[in-house]
Amino acid sequence: MMKRKSNIELLRIIAMVMIVGHHYAVHGVLHKLTGGGGYIEGSLPNKILVCLLEPGGTVGVAVFFMITGFFLINRKEASPQKVIEETIYYGIICALAGVGVKLLAHEEISWGNILKTATVSATNGGVWWFATAYVFLLMLVPYINKYATGCSLIEYKKMLAIIWIFPYSGDILFSGLYTSVSKAILFYLIGGFIRRFKERIKIPPKICLAILVGGWISNSAVSFLEYEGMIGKLGDIINESLFTCVTACALFILFCNLDLSNKYINKISSTMYGVYLISDSIVLREFIWNNIWRVNLQYKQSNFALLAMISIVGTIVVCGLIDYTRILFIEPWLRKTIPPKYICQ
Repeated sequence: MMKRKSNIELLRIIAMVMIVGHHYAVHGVLHKLTGGGGYIEGSLPNKILVCLLEPGGTVGVAVFFMITGFFLINRKEASPQKVIEETIYYGIICALAGVGVKLLAHEEISWGNILKTATVSATNGGVWWFATAYVFLLMLVPYINKYATGCSLIEYKKMLAIIWIFPYSGDILFSGLYTSVSKAILFYLIGGFIRRFKERIKIPPKICLAILVGGWISNSAVSFLEYEGMIGKLGDIINESLFTCVTACALFILFCNLDLSNKYINKISSTMYGVYLISDSIVLREFIWNNIWRVNLQYKQSNFALLAMISIVGTIVVCGLIDYTRILFIEPWLRKTIPPKYICQ
C-alpha cells in the first residue's frame, strides 16, 4: 500500500473545505434542492461571495476522485467495504439525530428520508450521491486498473478524451442518469494518469496557480450570470464540462509538486469523509444551515464573508471531531469484528 503523502492529504482537507463551502451556498442561500431561495435578497458583494463558493462542490468532488485514482491506480484489488461500513454507520447516526431534531422542534418527521438514511440505501442512491458513486467506483477499480495500467501515454490520453467527451460531458449536456458515475471514473483516471506519468507532466507551479485562479474565477462568473438570469442552465454545462476539469487538474498538479510530511495533517484528513456524510445528510443539512447557522439571516449582513467563514470552518471542526471519536472507539472494534480483505483509504 502506498504511504500516505501529507501534501495529498492536505489537498483532501482543502477539497472538503471547498465542498462544505459549496453546501453552505447551495443549501443555505440558494436552496437548489428545495425550489430556490433568497439569492436576490443579498447585496452585490454577498452575491459575488456566494458565486465564489459555488465552484467548490464540483472541484472538491473531482479532487476527491483524483486522490483515489492517484493512490489506487496500481492496485490489483480494492474493496468498498470500509466505505460502506462508514456510510451505513453515519446513516444510522444521522437518522437518529434527524428524528431527535424534529421531535425537539415539534416538526413533522419525514419517515421516508429517515428510513432511507438508516438503511443500506444510504450507499445505493437517494441519500449521498457521492457515496453511491464512490462505492461503485471502488467495485470497478480492479477492472479499470487492469486496462489503464497497460496503456501507453498516448493511449491513456485518448481514453481520457473519449470519456470526457461522451459519457461525462454528454451526460451533463443531456442530464443523463449516470453523470455521477462517469464523473467518478473520469477523475479517478485523471488522478491515475498524474500518478503514472508524473515525471512527464512539466507544468511550473506559477502556471498551475494561474490556471487554478483563472478557472475558479471563470466558474464563479458563469454562476453569477446564471443566477442573474442571463444564461440559464447553460452555465452548469459550461462549468461542469470545462472549468471544473481545468481547475481541479491545476489544483491537483500544484499539490503534487509539494513535499510535505505531517502526522497531524494525515489524522485530520482521515476524518474528511465523515465530515461529508454528517454535514450533507438529507435529514440534517437543512437543520445545520438554516437552524444552527441561520444562513438566510447571515446573507443579509454586511459582514457576511466573516460569518460564512465561521460557519464553514465551525461545521468542519465539529463534524471532524465527531468522526475522530468514531475512529478512536468504533473503528478498532469494527476491524476486530469484521476484518476487511482490502482497505481503501
